[in-house]
Amino acid sequence: MGASEEDQHSDVLFHLDSLVSLLEEKLPVLEALTDSALRPRHWQEIDASLSSSLPRALTLAHVDQLALHQHAHTLQQVAHTAQLQREMENRLKQIEERWEEATIPIKDYTRKDMYVLGDLSHLDTLPLETDLTLHLLLHSQHGLHIKTDTIKWKNTHTIIKHTLASLREVEEEWLALDPVLTTCVAQEIFPLQATAFATTSIFWTHIITKIKDEPHILRQIRGGLLREELVQALSQLEGLRSCLALRRQTCPRLFLLPDTDLLHLLTRGEVSPYGERSILIP
Repeated sequence: MGASEEDQHSDVLFHLDSLVSLLEEKLPVLEALTDSALRPRHWQEIDASLSSSLPRALTLAHVDQLALHQHAHTLQQVAHTAQLQREMENRLKQIEERWEEATIPIKDYTRKDMYVLGDLSHLDTLPLETDLTLHLLLHSQHGLHIKTDTIKWKNTHTIIKHTLASLREVEEEWLALDPVLTTCVAQEIFPLQATAFATTSIFWTHIITKIKDEPHILRQIRGGLLREELVQALSQLEGLRSCLALRRQTCPRLFLLPDTDLLHLLTRGEVSPYGERSILIP
């Protein structure tokens, strides 16, 4: 190989080496500036740090012409922050999507055209996961830009948890009283309580039927109104149990009967399959 060929070969290698160095220095800057996580607020921060407005359709030529590689640290830091903020946005979005899909299962009751809550165990872990995620979002500097939405969801989640708890409590009381206060014997002995229970049963049947027709939780909570209605119903049912207990204490014939015998008398032996809480002592 002649001297001229060696010089040409060296020139090519030098040029290639220069290109590699150029790419190593400037490609990361271009990658940062074309990150899909960048939002208008990030571009405002970038423009402010450079004291100039960058074209949004950046190329490697722009990076070279504007010497943007000299601001590599600042630009990459903004892009990294944008990525972390997008991660927070995605976490909040995942919460929204999971609760939008969450449903309340309903199953048939012992009487025709009546229903009760199904297995809610699948909802036991979701509230805890939601609490942990919301706590992270509210205490992370990278979640500040979605703080308003996060607080809104925290309030919604509180309503969801209280509503689910109230549904369980109302059903527990209702199932305890239903086998007792719907019998002819009970209606003769406790006419006022039986009438009051029938009114509350209409409400409970209406609510549980609505949930059966539309089981998605978010479409049922109505901004907390359902929970308020359930709290009132629970208060009425608990009041009925207290009245029955007091009525028993003041009626010698009932007072002398053991719990099991009294329950057998009132229900004609048809004990509720949903538990043994169907006694008249709260």
